[in-house]
Amino acid sequence: MGQLDEVLARHGIVAVDTAPFIYLWEQHPRYLPLAEVLFRHLKQPQVQGITSIITLIEACIHPQRQGRIDLVQAY
Repeated sequence: MGQLDEVLARHGIVAVDTAPFIYLWEQHPRYLPLAEVLFRHLKQPQVQGITSIITLIEACIHPQRQGRIDLVQAY
């Protein structure tokens, strides 16, 4: 993950789309390691992460269609 770490280190503000949240929440086998690097970077006090309300809406569509209200509430 070194390359992603290097890129993120150059940025104090990071915009995050829906996919990394889903990869993290669903423990995606391929993309979880990258999502973990991203969110570990965002935990640093000097870094600001931003997203939009659209992210929450997009993240909830699939679980809601599956009747997984538990996931919708958790998200």
